[in-house]
Amino acid sequence: MTSVLGGTVVRFYLDNGLPHTTAMYQRTIQAVTASGAQYLRPTARTITLGTARLRVLPPPANSGSQNNSSVGILIQYGEFRAVLTGDSELPELQYWLEHDSIPPVTVVKVAHHGSRNGTSPEWIEATRPQVAVISVGRRNSYGHPSTAVIEAWEGAGATVYRTDRDGAVIVQANRDGSYVVLKETPGLTDPGRKPGVEQTQPAGACCRTCTTGKACGNSCISRRYQCRQPPGCACDAKQ
Repeated sequence: MTSVLGGTVVRFYLDNGLPHTTAMYQRTIQAVTASGAQYLRPTARTITLGTARLRVLPPPANSGSQNNSSVGILIQYGEFRAVLTGDSELPELQYWLEHDSIPPVTVVKVAHHGSRNGTSPEWIEATRPQVAVISVGRRNSYGHPSTAVIEAWEGAGATVYRTDRDGAVIVQANRDGSYVVLKETPGLTDPGRKPGVEQTQPAGACCRTCTTGKACGNSCISRRYQCRQPPGCACDAKQ
């Protein structure tokens, strides 16, 4: 966070409001102050960024746990929706199901790194995503992600991506609900593999002509990614 705040213009900074004792937390707060960003508390609110809306899912009061005080974010961009959950465990997920309207979404960031106490049948049924992304370290000491959790999301029809195997996972969304998933696999994971793009929905209508980047399916992607679409489905892009 200190690198992000120091190298990027940040207008707002939002966290769960619970202070921590670590030196990293102290450096983060100092970086927030130095950046001039406006500090926001995790109250129920909607933040509008252009045509995208970010609905804050506030944590339950007095949870007594940093994990179960995670701030949830529901991203709404036209017909596309995604929900980000942080380190939430079952009590917080159940709280959101009971107190917030959780709609079906396109993408779920799986809670708590894919641990058993970060996914429930009720949460899967409410969100019903097409894509489930697990942020997890390679060879982590916790044994995340849980095999049962992966099977549960896949059993519900979701395609599961894992950062320990797929590297950076980037979802590029369009207002009509279509999207592509970009997987940027680090060279150390598989030296022979190049960053690529995997489309998780049919191409449908051709995208607008790309003035930056390059066309891939029905989306425009960065030129540093390799487009792996069936021949003939990509639009012509201006150089």
